[in-house]
Amino acid sequence: MADIRSTHPLADMNRLYRFLDFLVFDPRYRRTRLVLALAVYFLVLALGSVPGARAEVGKLAPGVVLHALTYAFITAMVFGGLGRTTAGPALFSLLVVSAMGALDEFVQSFLPYRTAAVADWGVDVVSGLSILAFLLMVYVAGRRHRQPALPGMAPAGNPVSLAGERHGKAQHQRPG
Repeated sequence: MADIRSTHPLADMNRLYRFLDFLVFDPRYRRTRLVLALAVYFLVLALGSVPGARAEVGKLAPGVVLHALTYAFITAMVFGGLGRTTAGPALFSLLVVSAMGALDEFVQSFLPYRTAAVADWGVDVVSGLSILAFLLMVYVAGRRHRQPALPGMAPAGNPVSLAGERHGKAQHQRPG
């Protein structure tokens, strides 16, 4: 008989919730996420200023894909670093990443071997918006549809669950 932990569809969703909780929502790593976002951004600026570096990286993936993945990651880290999962921090994250993308393109305009493109900035903004929409949907779905523990699995809320709950104890209880 197959192990229910690996075959039940809810097991995969619970794993996804726990992974995203650790990556984006866990309050213990807020500062780390902000530092990581800045480090990745400055790495992008630095590597983008090296003659020929962008052409070498472009062999791995097209520029649109690189922009989308990089700025989606930076957006997720800024959003997670702010520590709250509401519209205000999401909007602030989007504004920060929009400014970062604009500055990246502005820097490129001064480099003779690079070209600035408004379309690249647009990709940065759309990827930031897309990842924020995804993260907020996952957060809401995780909060609304707490799955009961499957046989042989720890409950989704233990030891860490989506933003705000620790060790199975909800910080905000709904009136019953």
